[in-house]
Amino acid sequence: LGLYDRESELANGSFHAAVRVSAEPWPGHEEVALFGESVFPVATPALAAAHGLNSDSPAADVLAAPLLHMDSAGRPWMSWTDWLERFDLRLTPGRRRVEFNSYPSVLQQVMLGRGVALGWAGILDELLDGEALIVVGPTISSDRQYPVTSVSYTHLTRPTKRLLARSLVAESGQTKVK
Repeated sequence: LGLYDRESELANGSFHAAVRVSAEPWPGHEEVALFGESVFPVATPALAAAHGLNSDSPAADVLAAPLLHMDSAGRPWMSWTDWLERFDLRLTPGRRRVEFNSYPSVLQQVMLGRGVALGWAGILDELLDGEALIVVGPTISSDRQYPVTSVSYTHLTRPTKRLLARSLVAESGQTKVK
């Protein structure tokens, strides 16, 4: 099982099953949806307190805090630009910005209290449950899904794919396979 955030990384088809994020089915592949995309800003409790943020904070207050960005080129993940557009807001022109090339790098920086990052339900649940991170603004949903994807001709049967999907959903803390 591979976890990929760029379809180009899957182009050679050398995988049995992968979890990817997408709004569209991938031609030539079979998918079993795990869960939809729900995105919210997260921070350490200390950084949230320093900036007066909590789960009820409006998006404009989140925008005023230091934001941690992930390089979104070639990735279907929601970016700060996408998230802010839902609230008719834009990134502040001329504001210093550091962009990381991987989500683990972004998470490391948010855990060190260096800013606010976007978080995904089903991915950050353990950090939220343990209160290492807290939600500091509104949650939005997109039309993207996290499916278990496999090449159509793979030896994995549809029941095996559903079993794998159910197992991943249970691990993620979600309630059911879509």
